Amino acid sequence: MTVYKSRPVDRGNGTQYLEVTDGTITNQWLQSNGNHSYTGDGNPELVGQPENAARGFGFKKLSPAQQNNMLEAQAYAE
Repeated sequence: MTVYKSRPVDRGNGTQYLEVTDGTITNQWLQSNGNHSYTGDGNPELVGQPENAARGFGFKKLSPAQQNNMLEAQAYAE
């Protein structure tokens, strides 16, 4: 099962997402909430770690509606 978590970054100007599959962080990325882009790579050291490695970073699980919106926006951007 795959779930997504997010947290605001850069004083709310961006969002960092985590993809968690079967309890393991399988991907992470940054997304702008406005008219700028990110050149940084977030926290790549979390990829491959158990989900609890992100504890204390402020990530919250996305609701099904939020997850759908995020996936649609990501597909549109590609």
